[in-house]
Amino acid sequence: EEDEVRAKTALVTLCELHRKKYWFDERTANAICTACFHPASRIMRAALLLLLDYEKIENDSDSDESDIEDETKESPQVILSKETIYKAHHQGTAASKKKKKAKLERVMRRMKRKQRLSTERNNNSYYSPLNHLNDAQGFAEKLLSRCRKCNEIFKVKMMMLKLIARTVGVHRLILSDFYPFLQKYIQPRQLDITNLFAAVVQACHDKVPPNDVQPLFKQIVTEFIHGRARPEAITVGLTAVREICMWMPLLMNEDLLRDLALYKKYPEKAVSVAARSLIGLFRELNPSLLVKKDRGWHIEVSEQEDDDDVHTSGDDESVGTNRRKNDSAKKRKFADFQVPNSDQLSLKRVDSAVFEVHVKRRRSKEERSALAKAGREDRGKYLPRKAANQKKTGGLSNRQKERKKKMPVVAKKEKIAKSHLEKKKKNRRAGKQFRGRKA
Repeated sequence: EEDEVRAKTALVTLCELHRKKYWFDERTANAICTACFHPASRIMRAALLLLLDYEKIENDSDSDESDIEDETKESPQVILSKETIYKAHHQGTAASKKKKKAKLERVMRRMKRKQRLSTERNNNSYYSPLNHLNDAQGFAEKLLSRCRKCNEIFKVKMMMLKLIARTVGVHRLILSDFYPFLQKYIQPRQLDITNLFAAVVQACHDKVPPNDVQPLFKQIVTEFIHGRARPEAITVGLTAVREICMWMPLLMNEDLLRDLALYKKYPEKAVSVAARSLIGLFRELNPSLLVKKDRGWHIEVSEQEDDDDVHTSGDDESVGTNRRKNDSAKKRKFADFQVPNSDQLSLKRVDSAVFEVHVKRRRSKEERSALAKAGREDRGKYLPRKAANQKKTGGLSNRQKERKKKMPVVAKKEKIAKSHLEKKKKNRRAGKQFRGRKA
């Protein structure tokens, strides 16, 4: 209804019943989806948040964190291990055993809740009301027309674009007007560019004509990947190209791929890694577009195998051994990269974290001096070498030992006197010894 209070109450009731799986049918799902076209801005935002799973994740995380905090206040040192389980069942009185068992049950519930939430968030086939739209094409077209005409802030428009892209990806719709509309937002200076690229990738699938996406694809390449662009922009652009080509590999041609593959030698590591990931994708999709040295070992091995079959058709044994070696090499190489099929890609939710760049930013002079000073805090006060040697607690230094050495003449006299004493002692001992009977 147009009455905002009644519509808000109805939407909250529907969302709660749908989340608790009491009303989990197609009629409820379509009713929640139609709330995106309500004239009131707050109701439209609430519906968008629910369909994008933001509200559900936030509520679950908040409730779980509060429960975990309460439980940790009660038992801050409870750890699930064999020792604690043994003590809870075999050590102490009946009352203490009962308390220990209750703590263990709380820990088990907490762990199961965390595991359930993680599986629900990571599961690509998680249920959404978008999966049960009666008219998905009409829903996407109507939401796109409202996004064009509305005067909302960019954050709300971004939610609408993401919802349209997710609807197009889930139902494999053909919405030709959506891709030119995204072109005006695809700029390197755009702050929310990672979410935009996630929406672009989500809206691409194998049934979309390549001519509809080609202008947007060229704009990404020209705006983000060029010689004067920043390393962050090049990395994001290469990652977006790779993700789009995973869905629509026909957008790439031979000349463009060879130019993009040259970024594997870029000095920034993030750029070179993104370029190598693009090369790795086309090694599986279409290796003929790559230069021979970028095709990979298993492609060269297969080509060599064909040549061996032609040249050694008479020898049966050599061909068989070559094939066995080549099969083992292929297994080793193909295990490193598996390309998902179209059904898996349609269920996959593209995360904007894929496009986040981790490039080291160059620090200013003030930041470098602050880091240098912070590293010197643990050191002691500077002392010259002479003062440091005087404070040594170990043995003498080499210079101190040289000072105690005697002069050469004195040392020689002492050596002669020492040798005379040794001879006298020897003669004394020799006179007392028995040398045997005389002949």
